[in-house]
Amino acid sequence: MVEIGKEIIVAGIPYLPEKFLGKGKSGYSFIATHKNRRFVVKQIHHEPCPYYSFSHKLQSEINAYSALNYLGITLPKLIATDEEKEVLVKEYIQGKTGLELVVQNDVTDFTFNSLFQLSNVLKKSSLNIDYFPPNFVHNGHKLYYIDYECNQYDEQWSFEKWGIYYWLNSEGMRMYAEQGDSSGINISPNSGKPITEPFENRAKELITKFVKQI
Repeated sequence: MVEIGKEIIVAGIPYLPEKFLGKGKSGYSFIATHKNRRFVVKQIHHEPCPYYSFSHKLQSEINAYSALNYLGITLPKLIATDEEKEVLVKEYIQGKTGLELVVQNDVTDFTFNSLFQLSNVLKKSSLNIDYFPPNFVHNGHKLYYIDYECNQYDEQWSFEKWGIYYWLNSEGMRMYAEQGDSSGINISPNSGKPITEPFENRAKELITKFVKQI
């Protein structure tokens, strides 16, 4: 297991985990350093998710990286993997996370346009990604998708029907960020489905504005 302050060897390279970044559906992520460079080390976990099922988590992430990279999606580079340790190492992207942007009411037209452009590319390839704001980082003039997850396209999990409502829910995402409480963003704790009603008009405005530009 990855531990802060305890060196881990991946593909013959030592990395020193220094900061816990967060837990996702498939693993725990840490900032780690090697020769004064920052990386993200992700330790796969096997904790259940009530609304999502996995087969082989590490291989799923590798496959997703390959598929998304092939499509030209802006991603952190995959550096190394270790199947026995169930660990992967990827490029660290400096910048504000999508979660920070939402909480600070700082989601600009550029960000929404980037998300709709991304959604369009993926939909044409019959794919969805996890559009939850913490899975993105705004760096300079690019929006990075920093998670390695993609699935077969299903409209109910698309950006327009699912993800956009998290990007519009500043107060709910603030409560989630500060307290880990999802009751302000999801219709029920284990549903994985967003609260939509207060944001439907704004979502329609954005869809009308940006989908026409694609």
